[in-house]
Amino acid sequence: MPYPYPEVSTWEEMSGSPVEKWSYFAFQSTVTLLCPWDERTLLAASIMSGGGEFYPRIPQSTARARNVDIVPFDAQVTGVSGAIATKYEKAQITITYDSNCPDGDLIQESMEPSCDMLQLGIIGFAWGKWIPREPDFDPTFSEIGEAHWIKESPLLEEEGPAKVVPMFDWKLTIHKVIQVPDMMDEIVGKVNDRDIISPTLKQIFKKGTLLFNPPTASRTLTVDTNMTWQKTWELSYRFTHRVTGWNYYWRRATRKWHQIVYDHFAPGDNDPNVMVFTGVKEYKSYEEVDFSPLLPWITPQNA
Repeated sequence: MPYPYPEVSTWEEMSGSPVEKWSYFAFQSTVTLLCPWDERTLLAASIMSGGGEFYPRIPQSTARARNVDIVPFDAQVTGVSGAIATKYEKAQITITYDSNCPDGDLIQESMEPSCDMLQLGIIGFAWGKWIPREPDFDPTFSEIGEAHWIKESPLLEEEGPAKVVPMFDWKLTIHKVIQVPDMMDEIVGKVNDRDIISPTLKQIFKKGTLLFNPPTASRTLTVDTNMTWQKTWELSYRFTHRVTGWNYYWRRATRKWHQIVYDHFAPGDNDPNVMVFTGVKEYKSYEEVDFSPLLPWITPQNA
């Protein structure tokens, strides 16, 4: 059942509902329900609470309820004829869902430059001196006298060179969030365990290249049509993208990024106090986890 509304005693969806409309820029849908006339405001309040419910017939839809229209369903009335407090038996509820957001953005997205500084160490490095080619050098007879470098004193520890690693921060601000994801704080400092596609950026973030930084959350309190306090959250995510991957390490000999390994030991079966060698395993500074609960509208790729 796509529309759970425990606030009302009974309701039903009318024949011919829903009506969906797709365009290049947006998605719209209308859903028509019937409920008891006396419970029409309870149903409308439930639908519009928290900034409007998401369209429930399409998983992970970004279309939200924008307005609710209420009209009497039948002509039969109860009460005194001509009285202001005319009462109907049923109400027809028409809900309009729209992926556009006329009353403010739902998601804001930006890319910001970032970088990391890689220290290369001092082993094998020395201060150099360039010896120019001797004026009377003749390569026909000898190689002595050709221009070349010579080593002078070795580098001190504080003189080691560094390399700038270019990166960028992918920032997402999500408005009108009804519930903060439970695992949001648990994955800070971890990386994505699968490829992620951003449909707005048209970019694929490869496995292990997004580092989740500490998020921020702020709350807004509003009053819905049923005079009930509603709370919504504004969440700000920052992912640092490193194209080389966060679990790859610079190898000076090849001047490339590589994986590293270590000898793995585990408690023995016979005596847990004795550590037993289990093999060579890849070392990862950053644990890989699933980011899908944070980004329900973004498509995860291969696990």
